[in-house]
Amino acid sequence: GKGCFKQDGPEPGTALLYVTSLYFTLSLVTSVGFGNVAANTDLEKQVSVVFMIIGALVYAMIFGNVTTILQQNYATRARYQELMNSVKDFIKIHAVPVELAERVLDYIASSWSINRGVDIDQVSTCLNGYQDSHSICIKMHFYCFAQVLTNFPKDMKADLCVHLYRSVFMEHSVFRLASDSCLRALAVNFKTVHTAPGDLVFHQGESIDCLCFVVSGTVEIIQDEEIVAILDRGDIIGQPFWEDEGAVGAQSAASVRAMTYCDLHCIAWNKLLEVLDFYQAFRNSFIRNLSLSYNLRNHIVFRKIADEEAAAKETSLSLHPRLSVSDITSDKSRLRKLLLRWRTIYLNNSGALLNQTKAMKREDVVTWAPGIPRLQQDASSNNASFTR
Repeated sequence: GKGCFKQDGPEPGTALLYVTSLYFTLSLVTSVGFGNVAANTDLEKQVSVVFMIIGALVYAMIFGNVTTILQQNYATRARYQELMNSVKDFIKIHAVPVELAERVLDYIASSWSINRGVDIDQVSTCLNGYQDSHSICIKMHFYCFAQVLTNFPKDMKADLCVHLYRSVFMEHSVFRLASDSCLRALAVNFKTVHTAPGDLVFHQGESIDCLCFVVSGTVEIIQDEEIVAILDRGDIIGQPFWEDEGAVGAQSAASVRAMTYCDLHCIAWNKLLEVLDFYQAFRNSFIRNLSLSYNLRNHIVFRKIADEEAAAKETSLSLHPRLSVSDITSDKSRLRKLLLRWRTIYLNNSGALLNQTKAMKREDVVTWAPGIPRLQQDASSNNASFTR
């Protein structure tokens, strides 16, 4: 301590030495020192280095804990802001009407003020997910937050779904006779599938578990590595479940692959059947008007054109057989008799026809006698003989 003071004046008192030492220590612990009280000897410098290291660690620990405490205090508000931003982006992207958007924002604000964003059902789901036979392991960030639509009540969710899938309901005549309640029941069961070029919507051999409406983009139907169809906006892909409900979930005979970025609105068969069973009037209209652009259960058989021509030729030969040279030479006598018979019939018919023609000519010959007027001769031309 004494080395820190100049020796020109009187020696400092004990109290001043303790105060100076405390000031020097705190300046080292809380910072790197100000320099007005500096270490002079080697021992003082070594002690200063140790105190600087300890002070830096203590400083980091204290301020790190303070920062964590502040973050935890503002974590709830940060989640609220994140949820509100997500909802606003959702409203902007899907062009939700103003009235419905205001209802959504008011509901988010009021529900958050009551439960602070904690969903009891979601919390129990998380607990069941982390629970084992011995203990329950809860992570630091415990709360489960589902998608935007799961935060809304049933009625508001149905309104939003009808708005989201309005393109399907308006463009396809199959939904023209559906009531508002039927459309709401259908809308909450629709799912949007976004695919990139090259992604497969259905694999060949997989179960056909849904009915898909192409909203945008282009998809191709591939069977046995051959493109059999290309579909775009407004086309419907699936299977005719109304013909045989027992075949729901049958294997797909082809693959559906996206050629561009595509959006498809899909509804599961079991959910669709539940709605149709409840709304029987709409069921009849739906079955009558639904026309699939491509039935995934159809299996197309590929054959070469040469094979088709050969098969057609074989079929024609089987229906109209021809006599071969061996058939003719093996039965010469029978063929000779048949030709002679045809020749005899032809000659007899020709002779009879010739005799009949000569007789008709003799009957028609008339001799004109002089002295008889021509008119009289013409009038009596039907008689066999004339007198002069």
